[in-house]
Formats: sequence, C-alpha cells, structure tokens
Amino acid sequence: MILSLRLLFKMYLLFSNSSFRNWIAEPQINWKPKLGKGVFDVLVGTTFLDQRNEGLAQSASGFSSEGLMKNLAAGTTRTTATNYYSQYRYNAIFGRINYNLNRKYIINITGRRDGSSRFGPGKQFANFGAAGLGWIFSKENFIQKALPFLSFGKLRASYGTSGNDQIGDYQYLDAYTSSGIYQGGVGLTPVRLSNPDFAWEINKKLEAAIDLGFMQDRILLAVSWYRNRSSNQLVGFPLAPTTGFASIQGNFPATIQNTGVEVELEAAIIQRKDLSWTASFNLSIPRNKLIAFPDIETFPVYVNQYVVG
Repeated sequence: MILSLRLLFKMYLLFSNSSFRNWIAEPQINWKPKLGKGVFDVLVGTTFLDQRNEGLAQSASGFSSEGLMKNLAAGTTRTTATNYYSQYRYNAIFGRINYNLNRKYIINITGRRDGSSRFGPGKQFANFGAAGLGWIFSKENFIQKALPFLSFGKLRASYGTSGNDQIGDYQYLDAYTSSGIYQGGVGLTPVRLSNPDFAWEINKKLEAAIDLGFMQDRILLAVSWYRNRSSNQLVGFPLAPTTGFASIQGNFPATIQNTGVEVELEAAIIQRKDLSWTASFNLSIPRNKLIAFPDIETFPVYVNQYVVG
C-alpha cells in the first residue's frame, strides 16, 4: 500500500519572485524676505517619482528525482502562472507665496504643474493652483476690548484646484492577454480598448471658515462651509455587449457638486499635571448634487438613474 502511494505521488514545484522599487526626490528652495511690517515665505520645488512593479511565477511537475526539484527545466511539464511588469512616473514643479502682515493678515498663493505617465501623449501635464486669505481678527485692539473672553479668532477663505491620476498604469493603451496555443502558436485576446484622449480628473474646492478660541484656547470651535465640484471624472464608460468589451476608460462629462457645513468643537475640561480630560464633538451636513451632464440621453445606463439638479 505504501509503495503504491509513492508511485502515485507527483512531485510539484512552484517558483515565484516579485519586486517593487520606488524612489522619490523632492528638492525645495525656501526664501523668507521681510517687506515692511510683513514677511514673505516663498517656496519653489519639484518632484520626481518612479515606481516599478514586476513579478514572475512558474510551476513545474514530473520530476524524476527530488534532487532535481530546484531546476525547473528538469520537470516534464512547465507552466508560467503569471508574468507582469509596470512602471509609473510622476513629475511636478510647484511654488508657493505666502505673505503675513503684522501676524494678522495672511495671503497665500500656490501653483503647480503635474505630469503623469498614466495619460497619453499631449495629455500628461496639467496646471493647478490655489489662493487663500486669512484674518486673525482676535489680534485687533477693538476686538480685544469688545470681546475679552475671546483668546483666538480667525476668518479664512480659499479656492483651489487639484488633479487625480489614480487609474492604474497603461489604461490609455490597448491590452492583450495570452489565449493559449493555436496551431502551434500562442494566441492573443484583446482585453482593453485604447483611448489616448482622456486626461486629468479635476476637482475645484471653495471653502470659508471661522476659527474661535475661548478661555485661553481651552475651548476651540471651528465652523466651515465648503463647495467641491468634480469634473472630468476618470471612469469606465459602459459599452454595448456587441463590442466585446464591458467598458472603455475615459473622462466623464458630468459635473458633481458637494456642499456642506462642518462644525468641530473641542474642550479641555481638565488640565492638570497628572490628569487631563479633553472632549470633542463634530458635525457634518453634506449635500450632493448633479449640476451638469451634457448629452445624458446618449448614455442609456445613466439616463434612467440620474437627473440634472
């Protein structure tokens, strides 16, 4: 019985190797000159990022001896289970100018140009920026006299744009996979359609807020209002089954708006050398709205699901 089990036993070897390599360099130059009663904070920098991910898995069976199992070529049957390689490159140049006058009035302007290898030629780079204003009104003499219980008060507002390229690598290219052996050769099956025209997803954010501190900042209150608008979303457009594909990557023509109010309250109830107790409370009231969808009637999947407004 034992002999028959050994004869039926099939020696099997699985070999796999994978690696992920990543490097990033971000040199910056910072300059803080004074101008009158204010101080500039100027920052210029750039970013270089490179990521590579590769792997190989192979299996073999039918070895005549256990001593040969470390040699894949010694197996009578060999199979490549998986073999992949991907590379992602990202580059950006950015700058920021901040001016603080009398430690009360703040102006901030930022700008950047981002490039990603996840988009096709001519679509890889995009420009983004932001601007913000701040006023620490608690440092005004008339506020200190009128509201002596207020230890900190700040009004702030900002508007800016940002981008998104989180869609995976090579999405703008045709993709194929091996479909097995056909007439002595390896066949190929298409698994993704190319679309070199899609570009960065764009997000636009407008925000206004007030920050307050009471009792030497033992009680902190922040109330903010925001409006986010997202357009050119990177999604898969559904295709008819007759095309042989479920979807194709592209920029969604819709514009989605998210507005809301957020409240944050934090209080240091007990502050002692050997004991502290802090309580916090937050409230968010969001609202989502579809404000634009050009030619929605040409999208059968969405025309019965969404209504503009």
